[in-house]
Amino acid sequence: MKKKLIGIFGDKLDRGNNGYYIFFQYWHLLPIFVVLPMLLYNIIKARIDNYYVIAIFEGIIGMAIFIFYIKMISRMEDIKNFYVP
Repeated sequence: MKKKLIGIFGDKLDRGNNGYYIFFQYWHLLPIFVVLPMLLYNIIKARIDNYYVIAIFEGIIGMAIFIFYIKMISRMEDIKNFYVP
């Protein structure tokens, strides 16, 4: 992806202006950590009326998404190379 961005922005990306790269690299975090829990929360809220049960489910859903995300990130080759002694 960085090669595509370098093709678009030229050498400006390599001169320390990595804001564009960071934005395009992490654009997926908003849907994963904001939109997905909101959709799941609305599904649960439509079926369950108890506030405490909804709060517990919301916490479980948030933790499950975060743990799944960390597991997927840990499979990336760059992360493995960075943390190998």
